[in-house]
Amino acid sequence: MIGAGRIASGYDNAKSTNILTHAHAFKAYPKIEFLGFYDIDQEKARQAAKKWEVEVFVDLDKAIVQNRPEIISICTPDDNHFAQLKKLADLKIKSKIIICEKPITTRINDTKKIIDRYRKIGVPVSVDHSRRFDKVVQNAAKTIKEGHLGKIIYSSAVYGQGILHSGSHIIDLARFFFGEVRNSRPLFKRNDYKKEDQTLGVFLEFQNCEQFYLIAGDCRQYDLFEFDIVGEKGRICFTDLGFKYFEQKVIADPVFKGYKILSQPAIKKTNLEKAMLNLVDNAVQHIEIGQPLICDLADAAKTQKTCLSINNNSKGIK
Repeated sequence: MIGAGRIASGYDNAKSTNILTHAHAFKAYPKIEFLGFYDIDQEKARQAAKKWEVEVFVDLDKAIVQNRPEIISICTPDDNHFAQLKKLADLKIKSKIIICEKPITTRINDTKKIIDRYRKIGVPVSVDHSRRFDKVVQNAAKTIKEGHLGKIIYSSAVYGQGILHSGSHIIDLARFFFGEVRNSRPLFKRNDYKKEDQTLGVFLEFQNCEQFYLIAGDCRQYDLFEFDIVGEKGRICFTDLGFKYFEQKVIADPVFKGYKILSQPAIKKTNLEKAMLNLVDNAVQHIEIGQPLICDLADAAKTQKTCLSINNNSKGIK
C-alpha cells in the first residue's frame, strides 16, 4: 500500500465493525496477504504497519521488485496520484491490478497519459469512487434505470471539500444513476477546501435527469453529504454521509381527497461500511474470473473531466 493516511489506515482498526480503510479491507479479505505500507513520511508508515501488523517499506522500488505484489493500492493525496501511477508504470510492474483513490489525477491531460500508459502495459486500474461499491446504491441505480421511479422530476445533492476532491463522488453517483452530463452551469463558489479546488454550487442536466442541483455545503462547519432523487413514482434519498437512506412511494392523500403524496419515510442503513471490502472483492474477482471493474480508468476519467470543466467555467463567479 502506497500511503499510510486516513483512507489507507486511519479511519478504523482491525476490531472495528465498519470496514472504512484499504488496510482493513485487505486484512479482512481471506484471499489476500497484506504485505505492508510505504509512505514518504516513514514514521507514519511505521505507525500504520505496527497497527495492522504488517511490514514497513522505506524503498518503494525495492519493495515492489522484491515482493512482486499482485495488488498495489495508492492512497496518497490527490496531487500525488499521477506521480505514483507513472512510477509504477515505469517500473514495468508485474502486478495484476492497481487500486487508486479518486480522482485519478488533478489534471485531465495527466489522466489521459495514465490511461494510455496502463493500456500499453496491460495493467487494469480500479478507482475508488466508494459509493459505487455499496450494494444499496447499486440496487438504487438498477431501480432508476429500470424505470421503477418513472421519469426523474429532479435530483439534488449537497457536499463540501472541493468539486474535484469530494464533489467527484456526487458527479460520479449522478452519472451512475442518470447517464452522462449534457450541460452544466456553475452558480456559486465557496472555499472550504483548497483555493484551486473550491466547493461549487452547480446546475446540471444529465441524460435522464433534466434538473440536477449540486449544492455547496461548508465542511469548515461540519461534513454534509446527501443525495435526493425524486421521480414520478417515488423518491430515494441518501443521508448521513451515505450511511443511511429512505424510500417513499406515491400514495393517495388520506386528508385531502383527490391528491397524491409521498408515503412516510422509513430510514434504513446502506452498505457503505462494507464498500471498501467490495472494492477489494471486485479487484480480486477481476483477476480471477474477469469480472468487470465497477469503476475503471475510463469511467473515472469522465467524472474527473466533468468536475474540472465545471471548475474551469466557475472562474468568473465571485
